[in-house]
Amino acid sequence: MRNAQVNALKNSFCTPNHKINYAIFEEASDLTSQDFINSNLTENNYAVAKSLGILNDLHDYLTIKKTSNDGIRLTLLEKKDQINAKIQLARLDLEAISSELLCESVRSHQILDYLDDYNSKRTNRLLVGSVILGAVSAGVTSFIESDNLNKTISVGAGLIGAGVGIITINPKGKKVEFYHHRNLLKNIWEESNNDKNLSPFIWKLLTDKQMSNAKTNSLAYNIKTRWQHILMDDGEINQADLKLFFGEGGLYTVEDLQQLESMINQLRSTIDELNQDILSLSIIISNHH
Repeated sequence: MRNAQVNALKNSFCTPNHKINYAIFEEASDLTSQDFINSNLTENNYAVAKSLGILNDLHDYLTIKKTSNDGIRLTLLEKKDQINAKIQLARLDLEAISSELLCESVRSHQILDYLDDYNSKRTNRLLVGSVILGAVSAGVTSFIESDNLNKTISVGAGLIGAGVGIITINPKGKKVEFYHHRNLLKNIWEESNNDKNLSPFIWKLLTDKQMSNAKTNSLAYNIKTRWQHILMDDGEINQADLKLFFGEGGLYTVEDLQQLESMINQLRSTIDELNQDILSLSIIISNHH
């Protein structure tokens, strides 16, 4: 299927147009969650702080804040600025990925709408053709006296009508080209960030079991499990589907695009939740007395 709208949407315009130099949030720290037990920090807050590389600064900040010595106020402000700078960079990082996923979701939905509309119009045309064919067949056979010829035309028209019916009820419909050379879904499915599509910080959060509610599996693992249910067909996952969804793209049906959009939105929702987790940590730090 080729036209201006398809050509405008088939290749991604959501990919960043320059190489991203991700902020590095690394630190050597022996601090555990128990060191923050009196600071109103949850296990989730601790996991976020650890991924941000701010455990040492945060511990110093919370310790200093408990003192009433005015002479260390400058040190307190410096620690807070260092912490907030990393928090701000992390939130910008997450917002950038969320925006990219939103763009991909909108792109897939737009081409899905176009393809669905095309298939609906095509189905209607075939239905009209089938009705007309049936009417013509009935009219012709009523005027033919030869029984054999009558049967031949009736059978022939019936077969053609059946063929039209088969085409009409085909659930797959037409396919459309849709590509995603930078595929963030691939990182989740393959449980790998070797291509560095995601920043080390985001990847830490997605693969840290402490970030999930049950603390038994990582967020990335839970997302992949949900996707397996989406892609399961008669108890199996088609290998061609895996190549399509988690590769660079190809020919998509309406159903394929619906599944793709759902997976993109699930990942984006998780990224947005991580941003809320960082915001929660920031609020706790600001309100700590």
